[in-house]
Amino acid sequence: MLTLMQENPTSVINQSHSTHKDKIAGYRFINNNRIPPQMLTESLQEQCLRNSKGLELVCLQDTTEYNYQHHLERLQEDTLGIVGNNVDRGFFAHTMVSFDAESCLPLRIPYVRLWSRDPNKKNKKERRYKALPIEEKESYRWIEAAEKTKALLQSAKHITFISDRESDIYQI
Repeated sequence: MLTLMQENPTSVINQSHSTHKDKIAGYRFINNNRIPPQMLTESLQEQCLRNSKGLELVCLQDTTEYNYQHHLERLQEDTLGIVGNNVDRGFFAHTMVSFDAESCLPLRIPYVRLWSRDPNKKNKKERRYKALPIEEKESYRWIEAAEKTKALLQSAKHITFISDRESDIYQI
């Protein structure tokens, strides 16, 4: 099952599997409660660690929003929070991807954080967002990603981090 997914990497099970039997196996794997998302993340991190020893790395990070508003009838109720527009249902993924600086080959994912916003959460003004410690803000993901990647990939020769201007944050 995993070999099939590795040979034809895509996020769409119907495209990565040619037979009905393999598609069913793919969906069963994804929906298996004994395989929590943390286990998949740790597997990616372990492989990234093995691939990056002694190398000069370039690590890119950014956040992606997955909006499932048009698929609500297909989802279990209350499985997703709200996304960027504070109305639609979905989740966010903040991911760090590492590359060998010399060959430009991808080495896997050393960090990923998945979350969605609680629909009942107070707005920024009610929470006194500006007064919150940086660790309690969503933007802390930029710092956390870099720190956890440095800790995981300490056997790398050198790490260069690249991110967009949203990562230019500081605590007041």
